[in-house]
Amino acid sequence: MAFYVHSLRVQVFKRFLPERGGMTCKVVRLINRDRSVLLHISGHLQEVHIEMIDELLAKETDPVALDLGELTLADREAVRFLATLDARGVGLRNCPWFIREWMRKL
Repeated sequence: MAFYVHSLRVQVFKRFLPERGGMTCKVVRLINRDRSVLLHISGHLQEVHIEMIDELLAKETDPVALDLGELTLADREAVRFLATLDARGVGLRNCPWFIREWMRKL
């Protein structure tokens, strides 16, 4: 199984978080040979990132999943967003147990 890597260290983060002087989460787009797309999300997912990730998902025409294996923290709105994606059938791979537990309690 081979993936093509497209880094999305998007300047969008700077637009949302100029006062913090840095990026709190990173999104990397991976494309498998079968054309399925995996968005690898790492770091601290916050409400300000939801719109950008939702826009990325909306642009995809092939099956897409999120890899959350390196997600270290998520705020309440981000967890609600992930729960909505899960209900819509977007795959949440390697979702940390604390995120799954919080999603279950919503």
